[in-house]
Amino acid sequence: MLSMVNKIWQKEGLYGFGKGFSACFYGAAACGFIYFAFYKYLKDKFKEKFGIYVDNGILYMTAAIMAETATLSVKYPYDLIKCRL
Repeated sequence: MLSMVNKIWQKEGLYGFGKGFSACFYGAAACGFIYFAFYKYLKDKFKEKFGIYVDNGILYMTAAIMAETATLSVKYPYDLIKCRL
């Protein structure tokens, strides 16, 4: 890791450590939005449909797992392309 840091420092200076920051920032913002929007939507739908039959903790956990799965289906290909570029 130190050799990589030294190569970046020698080749590009301080600017080299900031390259790619915007791609990470926008990717994280988009994936965060997808996760929380989908989680809230699923949580409300599950409470409406199964709220009287199932404990809220189970509903929230299921909504979180499903929202994270949906987010990863977007985030993983994005990160893969970002790393390849």
